[in-house]
Amino acid sequence: MTYKKADKDADCLIVKAIALAPMHPSVVVIVLEETIADNILFIHAMSGCDTTSALFNYVKLKFVQTLKNNNDLFKVIEIFKNPDMTPEAVVDVGNRFLVALYGYPITTSDTPSLSNLCYKCYMKSSFNKSSNMASLRSCPPTFPKSLLSDPALAWQ
Repeated sequence: MTYKKADKDADCLIVKAIALAPMHPSVVVIVLEETIADNILFIHAMSGCDTTSALFNYVKLKFVQTLKNNNDLFKVIEIFKNPDMTPEAVVDVGNRFLVALYGYPITTSDTPSLSNLCYKCYMKSSFNKSSNMASLRSCPPTFPKSLLSDPALAWQ
């Protein structure tokens, strides 16, 4: 089996390999379960293009597991799939997913704000005895910072 390493854009290489798969039996395409496959664009938009998301410091598998373990997110992500949604609605979807990613429950009526979640996370890490210093890296981005990544959702 031969392998190809993407020098510049891995996404282009993946798409080309998938396009060639029917003509070349040696091309391996990994099949995902249906719930993940239906939401792969959302996962990619939220987690970024790299193997590890620099903004959230989570690997892509954490994003997949969050989606699989939270059935309420599937209803929320349907908003992302609607091309007629407003940018504000798309940002709200991203924020709700971030809340779930950091382990907090989401509901349609009551989801904590990212700023509130960041404060709770910071306070929790500040009382952690294993570290002398509270770490903001372990906290979710606050609302304005999340806008730096969420507009990418609308374009994906």
